[in-house]
Amino acid sequence: MTDQISATTAPGVLLLTGEIHIGKTTVCRSVIAAARHRGWRVAGLLSPTVLDSVGERVAVEMIDLSTNRTRTLARLDRKLNGPRLGPYHFDARTLTWGHNVLARAIARGCDLLVIDEIGRLELEQDAGLDVVPLLASNALPLSVFVVRSPLLQLFHQQLPGVATMQFEITLDNRAAASAQVARLLGLP
Repeated sequence: MTDQISATTAPGVLLLTGEIHIGKTTVCRSVIAAARHRGWRVAGLLSPTVLDSVGERVAVEMIDLSTNRTRTLARLDRKLNGPRLGPYHFDARTLTWGHNVLARAIARGCDLLVIDEIGRLELEQDAGLDVVPLLASNALPLSVFVVRSPLLQLFHQQLPGVATMQFEITLDNRAAASAQVARLLGLP
């Protein structure tokens, strides 16, 4: 496990990283469930992929972890009223809603803040959740941010004041990753 972790003390912000479709959102779901089981107030956003009846990816949802409200973030099959990244068309209204969810979570406070994910829209195109100024200018609770491996350097360049620990999910460790991340966050 130590080769997957870049620090040895409890993080303020844990960056959950790994390649695309390695299981980052799945680990987030498990950690969220463990935190809620302990009575923690969990807030933030989860962005699971939506599959069609044959298991093909068709969309991405955005879930407000405080209320469980869900909105469509991006779709493959039609244009939405926001930016496009690769094959996905994003909904600008959902991006604004997501930013507001995060701003409220930080302002109200929580025991665990989850952002799944801070990606290319936010770090390369300045067109996503507008999280960089939000995170840079606020005291953060214990947090888990999902950032794909190729974007880590850009994350650290844009948010140099956010002290982080990294946990990389790989094919070799993903079966045990949920338990390892939960322990790092102080969950049994």
